[in-house]
Amino acid sequence: MVAPQGHAQAASAPARSNARVDSLREQLRQTELAFAAATAERGIEGWLSYFSDSGTQLLKTGRIVRGHAAIRELMTATLNNPKRRLLWHPTIVEVSPSGEMGYTYGPSEFVALDSVGRKTVLGCGTFMTVWGRQKDGRWKVLADMGSEAECRSQPDSWSGLDSTLAGELRSTGTPGAVLAIVRNDSIVHLAALGVASTATGAPVTTDMVFRVASATKMFTGLAAAILAERRQLDLSAPVRRYAPFLTPSIGSRTMASLLSHTAGLRDNSSASGGSDDAGLAAAVRKLGASAVMSPAGDVYSYSNSGFTLAGYVIQRAAGAPYADVVDSVLLRPLGMSRSTFRTTIAMTYPIALGHTAPASARDTARVMRPFADYAEVFPRGGLLSTAEDMARFAMAVMSRGRRGSEQLIPAAAVDSVMRPRGDVPGDTASHYGLGMRVVLNRGMRELGHYGGGFGYGSVVRMVPEARVAVIILANRNSALLTKTADSAFATLLRGTTAAAPSPRPATRAPLSVADVRRLAGTYRNGEGQVLELVLRRDTLALVDEGERYTVVRTGTDRIAATDAEGTIVMEFVTVRGRVSQAPYLFTFGRAFRRDATGK
Repeated sequence: MVAPQGHAQAASAPARSNARVDSLREQLRQTELAFAAATAERGIEGWLSYFSDSGTQLLKTGRIVRGHAAIRELMTATLNNPKRRLLWHPTIVEVSPSGEMGYTYGPSEFVALDSVGRKTVLGCGTFMTVWGRQKDGRWKVLADMGSEAECRSQPDSWSGLDSTLAGELRSTGTPGAVLAIVRNDSIVHLAALGVASTATGAPVTTDMVFRVASATKMFTGLAAAILAERRQLDLSAPVRRYAPFLTPSIGSRTMASLLSHTAGLRDNSSASGGSDDAGLAAAVRKLGASAVMSPAGDVYSYSNSGFTLAGYVIQRAAGAPYADVVDSVLLRPLGMSRSTFRTTIAMTYPIALGHTAPASARDTARVMRPFADYAEVFPRGGLLSTAEDMARFAMAVMSRGRRGSEQLIPAAAVDSVMRPRGDVPGDTASHYGLGMRVVLNRGMRELGHYGGGFGYGSVVRMVPEARVAVIILANRNSALLTKTADSAFATLLRGTTAAAPSPRPATRAPLSVADVRRLAGTYRNGEGQVLELVLRRDTLALVDEGERYTVVRTGTDRIAATDAEGTIVMEFVTVRGRVSQAPYLFTFGRAFRRDATGK
């Protein structure tokens, strides 16, 4: 590796092989990851535990060191320094046809750690490790070698970004996070800051599992598109084909409309029923006519209920539990080995625990107990993953399903999910595909999703034209660390032809009497999601939990509720349904339809 030595470039390209070799290749990849984790945790003892008795270390000087005793003498000072760490991960893993030997290759970093776990890159390199499979089936290192390489992570820029992330963790009361920066087909920066649990103070590490929350919707959309390519699922057919028991008003909706938030279903983010796969079907069977807000195609409105139903349709179309289908068609092909919907599997890996948001500036986030585990949440927000695995997903999406010369998932499926299908009201640059945001960023498409809930927050943003992506996984409820993400993109997209968009200027004006009377009424979305605009002496007020806020105009189709000091507390876009012409208020991604009794 890089430190006094590293691992060197492999010349041969990955080759296709049979199922047995594929299984051994994945086993070897997991062994390499465990090798890295053991070294980070146990230093020289972890390092040597993976070497065969006669294993050799090839230094960049050409010197060869053989056997545990000689390697211990060489490496102890480097690996047992608590303020230094050798980090690496494999990008190529190959196994011989006989299954007796293999090699791993990838980037490595030698870093310094400060008191809060923030890292400074001291050196970079590439590694190659030659492995032999023992009689008991375990892999052992036969030879380890490496070379130095230019640090592609721009240490000065990324150290500044790590500082931005540290500041955002403090300002938002978020215990910890992992940040991954992707350029082309590699992770150029991977950083872990803060603690995995405020109860124990254990530090976050880059290999930890987080819940990605609503970023899961990208996987639901892509899994559906893959099944459609396999002709197992028709995205344009009424979903009653797969769930005949649905009420007619719901059964007439299509998968394409469910996955693009244009099906007209109300939002419901509650959960019950436990982790048994039957819980997903049970949740869908509870959907009745009251779940319908509007005709399909009337308005874009974010609906978790729609994704619960979509996950069930995937399950029915494929003939297997939703979690197993996504694992089979997406997670395994992309090499996302630490990603799962099964909590009992996720907890066998290092995991960052979810936390509630602090109640005040002087409070601290607390571990959320019990750990959320609901099958009905799986399709809309249940994926547990690592930043590195999410980076693999981003690389696959940006390359239309390819890794090198290998097509991992159908290109047509990737194209399908990123095609805009739902238009977000009030923002001509913002759309939604199948489970994926599609927005315009500096004249280029930006794909991705945010996630928040059950103690976690996530940011996944990709710009395929620039071949860059940013992933941030955090362990505080709904922690969307957008300041850090924006700062990362400012660096990654520096020099692009189009500048970042300027913020919309804030203008305020009183509503006309006609507008006041036209907008007054009660607007509803899901259960308990009610907006009430009431008349008060020819002015309009938003009534929320007993408080009244004056409503003013902020644009042609925009209004805002302001407090007594004039501070905007909530903004809305006023919308007419495309099909029904019914009036809506749109805010936080959701449309609220006015009751028929509204004036």
